[in-house]
Amino acid sequence: MAPDIGIIPSVRYLILGESPSVPIESLDSLALSLVHDSSTSSSLCIGGSNERYKDIVANISGKRGVPDSQLKRSGSTVAEEDYRFFDTFELDLRKAGFTAYICRSQQEVTTHKGEANREERIVAVVQSPMVSGIQQPDYVLMLDNVDFDLAEPNDIAGFWKPLLGARQTANVGELLMTVMKLSTSSEIFRYQTDDELKVQIGIQEYTVKFPGQPHLYKLYEIEVRRIGVGEKVDVRTVCNYLGEAHGKYLLCAPELPWTKALRLMRGEKLEVFGTAAEHGAEYLNHLLSGSQ
Repeated sequence: MAPDIGIIPSVRYLILGESPSVPIESLDSLALSLVHDSSTSSSLCIGGSNERYKDIVANISGKRGVPDSQLKRSGSTVAEEDYRFFDTFELDLRKAGFTAYICRSQQEVTTHKGEANREERIVAVVQSPMVSGIQQPDYVLMLDNVDFDLAEPNDIAGFWKPLLGARQTANVGELLMTVMKLSTSSEIFRYQTDDELKVQIGIQEYTVKFPGQPHLYKLYEIEVRRIGVGEKVDVRTVCNYLGEAHGKYLLCAPELPWTKALRLMRGEKLEVFGTAAEHGAEYLNHLLSGSQ
């Protein structure tokens, strides 16, 4: 039986193209190098670069495990996901602490034996506000026979109570609309010890589109997440390895990628702790010290 380890949060790093040339505390939406991506003139890259992203993927995929640890790689996943985020024009759901979206995911899962399986699904999700600092479980609804691009949030709210309840709690009188589209491509590496899954590294490229905005926004992230019977020590082991290998290019930034993109589009500052090379231990203590 798996140990009762409680909730262990994911650890997120924003991949930078270059190590910061200004003090981290002064970083804002402009200092995070909103520059044109070299692959397309219509994209703005937030902080990172496609080249740095590929270098990190190649480095991790070239190793059979986490150096100087018992964690060995156990299969990998190539995943593609598309999101449509719902809210009012004034972002009333977000102001009330809710996040609502539908997601279309396609995954090609490869086992350690080299066997590959492809899966696809569409789900609706409502994330509720935290209670006493604790994130509440998501409401998830599987959507069958639905056109992802044409699905209407107000129709979904008509038959799904969690989305209707979020509207009512936020006192939303206006119709919901798509306020952001996000696509992600991920390379996910899973690690185990003694045939028990412990932790995974997700290296992710996000492309964000806001209605009415002329540009696409791109950002690159690494997410370290506990899986299976993993514990905090396994998450720390992987994060310490990443910090040593790539720390000066990893910005400790815990917010979800769509929150980052929305903040930067609106000219707001991100929550950052500095680079993993200089502030990695402080960042991990902040995220993991309160988890069980």
